[in-house]
Amino acid sequence: MKEFVDYFWGEKNGGFDVLYHNMKHGLVSSKELSDHIRERCQIEENYSRALTKLSKSAANSTSVGTFAPVWQILKNSSERLSGLHMDMVHKFQEIVKDIQKYSEEQHKKHKTMKDQESGTLEVVQSIQQTTQLVQKAKESYAARCLEYEKFKRDTGASPKDVEKAEVKFKKALDDYKSLLEKYTNVRNDFEKKMLVSCRNFQEVEIDHIRKMKSFIESYAKASENNHSLIQQVHVAFKQQSDEQTVEKLIDQFIQTKTTGVEKPGPLEFEEADLSNLPLASSPEQQEKQNSSHDSKLKEKGFLSRGKKDKKKEKKKKKKEVAAATAVEVDDKKRDSIAANDAGSEQNSVTSKDSKENSQTPPEVDEEGFTIRPDHAEHILSVSFQYQSCI
Repeated sequence: MKEFVDYFWGEKNGGFDVLYHNMKHGLVSSKELSDHIRERCQIEENYSRALTKLSKSAANSTSVGTFAPVWQILKNSSERLSGLHMDMVHKFQEIVKDIQKYSEEQHKKHKTMKDQESGTLEVVQSIQQTTQLVQKAKESYAARCLEYEKFKRDTGASPKDVEKAEVKFKKALDDYKSLLEKYTNVRNDFEKKMLVSCRNFQEVEIDHIRKMKSFIESYAKASENNHSLIQQVHVAFKQQSDEQTVEKLIDQFIQTKTTGVEKPGPLEFEEADLSNLPLASSPEQQEKQNSSHDSKLKEKGFLSRGKKDKKKEKKKKKKEVAAATAVEVDDKKRDSIAANDAGSEQNSVTSKDSKENSQTPPEVDEEGFTIRPDHAEHILSVSFQYQSCI
């Protein structure tokens, strides 16, 4: 296996920064893996609920007919699949809990690493700054050296200018050499600390990768085992469906819904039975039966004596009203023949008669209805006929 200590140097000395941020990305990766599995849990849970709903729908399907046994197979298969997917949800939830626990531990470990590698961070910053200073000192030295050589080769230059150029040259040279010496010391310190930091970062990363792979393996194993059980359910469903052949479904329907095996027999004509009818009665017997029937009616109160008396009184009143009406008609005829001078007398007599008639109350029957005078004789004749029959 390759080592970090061999691949994270470079001119800009940015290897430490790369390794530190890679360690921080591990915490993000664990969180994203937890979110991914949690979303998978939600999907499996929704699928389990959908299968449960489908199972209830199959249970509510028609339970009669030749296809009824197949609905029971569909119901059982959906219930088992729903239970398996819910088991998968529980397993995934356990994995999510483990990842969250690891994330908390990882966060604490990163804080420890940050404090532990703070010295390396300082020396990295120091060597980066020293490298920049050495580069500037080098450029300054090269410029002063070139200027000094120009004054030395220029015959027209004054000794004073040459001396100033020489002073600047020597100062640039001393600064350059001093920074090189400092860079050497910083570099040695950087190499020592960077070697240790690279090994520490690699150990942390190896542990992180192993832990993440263990989560993935648990996730894959749970999925594999669950899908294996799901496959068994599908195989069992196919086997049960194949067992329900057309002949078997027909036989089951006949066994549960049979109404009998005997066919209806022929029907023959039969004479009517008149043995229960009574014998024909003679006229004398018929008269006795009528008399006995009337006596029963009297016992029940239909023809009581009180009612007969009331009817007789009504008939008598009707006769009196009819007689009064006839007299009144005759009086009117005689009055019309009389002389005109007796008109006033006739009018007084007529008004008197009308007052007498108006004072006579109308006759009513026992139900409260008014009896008309022109029907009095008819009612009277009917009543006499009824009494004669009695």
